[in-house]
Amino acid sequence: MQRQYIRPVSGYLAILLACVALFVAIARYASTDIEEIRHHFLETSAASAAKGAREVDRAIRSIYENLRTLATLPSVIEVDRHGTNLDADDKMTIQQIYNGLATSVDVSEVYIVPENLNPDRIDPVTGRPEEPIIMFDHTILNAGANLSLESRMADPDSVAAAKNTGPPEIEIHEYRQFTEHMDWFRSHYPTARHVSGLRVPFISGPEVITCDNTDFIASGDDTDRAGIIFSVPFYGPDSKFKGTVSAIILSNSLRKLLPSGDFVLVNPGNGYVNAAKELPHIKASAAHILHAIRNPDLISSEVVPLATTDYGHPWFVWFGQDNSVFHNSPEVRAIHSWRLAAFAVVAAVGLLAAFGWFVVLRDFDQARFANIALAKGRDEARRAEEESRRAETSAYETAQQLQRLNSNVSRLNLELAKRMQELQSAQEDIVRKGRMAQLGQLTATVAHELRNPMSTIRNTAFSLRRKLAEMGVDLGPQMSRIENGIVRCDGIINQLLDFTRSKKPDLTRVNVDRWLAEALTEETRELPSGVTLDFEQHLQDLEANMDPARMRRAITNLISNAVEAMVRRDGLTPRRTTANPKISVTSRQTKRGVEITVADNGPGMTAEVLAKVREPLFTTKNFGTGLGLPAVERILELNDGGLDIWSKPGQGTQVTIWFPAQQTETVAA
Repeated sequence: MQRQYIRPVSGYLAILLACVALFVAIARYASTDIEEIRHHFLETSAASAAKGAREVDRAIRSIYENLRTLATLPSVIEVDRHGTNLDADDKMTIQQIYNGLATSVDVSEVYIVPENLNPDRIDPVTGRPEEPIIMFDHTILNAGANLSLESRMADPDSVAAAKNTGPPEIEIHEYRQFTEHMDWFRSHYPTARHVSGLRVPFISGPEVITCDNTDFIASGDDTDRAGIIFSVPFYGPDSKFKGTVSAIILSNSLRKLLPSGDFVLVNPGNGYVNAAKELPHIKASAAHILHAIRNPDLISSEVVPLATTDYGHPWFVWFGQDNSVFHNSPEVRAIHSWRLAAFAVVAAVGLLAAFGWFVVLRDFDQARFANIALAKGRDEARRAEEESRRAETSAYETAQQLQRLNSNVSRLNLELAKRMQELQSAQEDIVRKGRMAQLGQLTATVAHELRNPMSTIRNTAFSLRRKLAEMGVDLGPQMSRIENGIVRCDGIINQLLDFTRSKKPDLTRVNVDRWLAEALTEETRELPSGVTLDFEQHLQDLEANMDPARMRRAITNLISNAVEAMVRRDGLTPRRTTANPKISVTSRQTKRGVEITVADNGPGMTAEVLAKVREPLFTTKNFGTGLGLPAVERILELNDGGLDIWSKPGQGTQVTIWFPAQQTETVAA
């Protein structure tokens, strides 16, 4: 009964789990899409913030660059306290720059202010409180006159002379901030020498009430005539600070530079905040805006510093977007709609699956009773089939075991044959080494027995040459033949000893290039006439462990082979096989250790000769032993090294011997 209860419940549970899994997958997929949309939204917002900041910066930079231009005009540098030395052209130049600022950036006023301005002091020349040297404000002067900008620019003098018909134009707040700017410049940039090139300092101050009543005349609200003063210094001919060139722009005009209500112009140092619109999320971010920091509670918030440097307090554009902008965007709403639709589809499919499972269970119960009667028959047939299958499996496993045994026997036979072959090679190697040892002993005995009479012959030939010379008998060629024969016999004995010797090398620490140079110097003396020898050293004072005596004989053998390849002897007469016989010896260090190459420009060897040249007793010379190269190879083997041979007919022969720079003193086999 418990099993009958669990089966239907498990089906419904599986359907439920599948629906839950699909719900989770849909939610994750939607979250991923929303996150991608959010990432793109933030990138777009950051780009918008940067673009908006550039627009504001372009306007402020225009103010700075025009003020800087005015400050460097010769007429401004030399202007007197009341501007009496400014002629019409000078004023027209300044007027045109002011007109450009008024039309492009909506600047209200441009003042040239003396450094000692005191608005609370009476000017003895004018009899009025002190004023700037000269001011340009005809685009905003007498706002009640209702004059167009074109008419104001066309005749600024008539605008200035007209009677003010509007509210009074208050300038005292501007003048008092001018004195603050003077104090700052006097303290930080007292002379022109403190200014670096075009990097003229540029400062601003807190928001002040200005005399621009253009908007105030209609609203009566002081915020409509509040603005910012920007100033740069100008210096007299003596390079001393003389005053400022200042521009005033209304906050309303600065606000128009902001692209949308999400932007705020901020100067934390001056406590200045100018928002495009008083939107709810801007009000909620007031504390962040005042300090020019991002609001992490908003979906997007950026603070972009303006590129134009305010040397007193830097300016920033604060940007922030309400979270609803993102959540109510068409893309996000489409994702939410898709998610709800997907949930509804999964729920509907789950209900249909549950109903289908119910139908299946009902039909299953009906069929279950019919199948019970057939179960016994099927069980009997299954048992018989299993018995037959087990018998087949047993027979198959037996056949597999026999096959594995056969494979193992074949493998063992192959391994046995391989071991027998290795044993035979080892036995042959032992026999060869034994024979070489016996041959070495025999060679040493023969060498000893031969060198005694050869020494007697050498001494007798030497004495005979002297006596014949005293007697005036000329047998030089015959005596030279005897002496050359003795030297040749001695060389053959040395080759036999080197080839058969198994004694470990007598290792000595040797400067290889120095040792090789000494050996080649001696060999050069023995070279036939016309044969040259070059030596290139590349070991740079490298020292190596080697048997210098045996290695010397190896070098001698190689040079002798090179000479004999290039200069053949027909009896006592040498005959060149090469026009300019030359031997080149080169030393170098490689990964293998020390390498010494002996090369000649002789006739070279054919491939057939090159294949046999390492074999003992093989020679192409009618007077050779065929032990030269085998003896050299044996010497190199005893020094843990080896030799390489390269040769081509008509291109000469090159033999390279090598051995490690550091050798272990092991007994040779």
